[in-house]
Amino acid sequence: IVAALRAVPGARVRVWRRLDAPEGAAATPAPSAEVLAALCAGVEASMASRLAVIAGPAGVDLVPYASDDAG
Repeated sequence: IVAALRAVPGARVRVWRRLDAPEGAAATPAPSAEVLAALCAGVEASMASRLAVIAGPAGVDLVPYASDDAG
């Protein structure tokens, strides 16, 4: 996922590791080429300046977000 997203023009990628996964849980399966292509297309088409890609056992979600930090 990271390599595919880094290939998207203008995308900056930061990787965060989840700490709440149940112990002994199966690793998130690698997405198919079609899922990666759709994810990258979604990133390119998005008007949001910040997007989170959440990968889990059920698949990959692309979530626009904004920081509420006032400083």
